[in-house]
Amino acid sequence: WITKRYIILWKKYGNKKFDYDDAKKLLKEKDERMISIALSQLSRAGWVNIEKNPDDKRKSIYHLRNPEQVFKEVEI
Repeated sequence: WITKRYIILWKKYGNKKFDYDDAKKLLKEKDERMISIALSQLSRAGWVNIEKNPDDKRKSIYHLRNPEQVFKEVEI
């Protein structure tokens, strides 16, 4: 399920940065907690880099890693 969300985000944002609200609008999960879980799982897998929003330190900015790099690192 996490790969599907990565692909959806990558098709929309590619190398561009996005925030939680952007991901929420795009992924359209019924349960909002799933957005946080998905972003957390992507981070743990090393598929997304997270940085603090310089304008609001309580919020994060996400930046997906290139799929070519990501899938080279996947262990089967």
